[in-house]
Amino acid sequence: MRTDRNHRGRLAALPILLGVALLLTAVIPATAAGKIFELKDPRGDDHGNGRLVYPLNNDFNQGDLDLISFSAERTKGGTIFEITFARPVRQPPVGAMDELGTPGTQLFRHGFYTFNVDIYIDTDRLSGSGGVAMLPGRKAVLSLDHAWDRAVILTPRPFEAQELLSRIFVNTLSDEMRDARGESADKAELRVLRRELSSDLARRIYFPNQIRVRGNKIRFTVPDSFLGEAASPEWSYTVVVTGSDNLQRIDMNFTDSNVRQFTERFMNLPVSPDEWQNRFGGGREDDGLQPPIIDLIVPEGASQEKLLNDFDGRNDKPAELPGVVPAEQKKG
Repeated sequence: MRTDRNHRGRLAALPILLGVALLLTAVIPATAAGKIFELKDPRGDDHGNGRLVYPLNNDFNQGDLDLISFSAERTKGGTIFEITFARPVRQPPVGAMDELGTPGTQLFRHGFYTFNVDIYIDTDRLSGSGGVAMLPGRKAVLSLDHAWDRAVILTPRPFEAQELLSRIFVNTLSDEMRDARGESADKAELRVLRRELSSDLARRIYFPNQIRVRGNKIRFTVPDSFLGEAASPEWSYTVVVTGSDNLQRIDMNFTDSNVRQFTERFMNLPVSPDEWQNRFGGGREDDGLQPPIIDLIVPEGASQEKLLNDFDGRNDKPAELPGVVPAEQKKG
């Protein structure tokens, strides 16, 4: 990653697009060959702040997004992360899933389609060193003590997601440049901006595409070339689950207007009051800062519900999330 402080700050603080009951989390000893750590999360807490309810459609059942463990193991040249859910991972439907009649198995080639898992990793453990903003639509930030250096984003359409995020950054920074100097960036400036941002994003954010689904487990590989080394139990991990918007159209013929719609929501289902077919229900009335986060691994002594309730849209105060350091958790 570039060491230029101003350039690093751009990626670490973009509030417009990045967000602009006691729970016990235990670390399991490394007994299996290659196992680095395993963090446990309680069953039955796939309700976000305690009030969120699943969409009223056939793509979801209670427990589908209930994360019960997150683990890492060493493999040649990288780390295999494994997410375990309370219920078997839903396979993409064989039938048509869009207005063009595209089969779900063609849209979602990696064996899942209903969720995203964001893993924000603080590798240097220095307070304030790194980013606190999360991906668009998560509507939460990380605490300064767990500011992230690398992010691994498991999503059903990783290649489209990577391209879309790059376009969002370019469009947002282009708008900022226009507002600052009163004129839009020219084509040459946009090419340089796109090249530099794409390079920086690739260094900081990884979308896994080596993915295997088996029962209620999903495993994916992250290369050492991205993390710098195998995942460490001394690092901090903020792990959140959101619902995937599997009907959100991702058209590679982006324009300014259709890219900006994704700054509010990046391939994730939003949350609203009452109950809905196509989004999570149970949200607060008239508060646009409610995180659509369905499950979250929290440190010992912390409460998922309390953390995800601690936001205030009127005062532009988002929920602030901690990470978990496996080496600091109780054994057993």
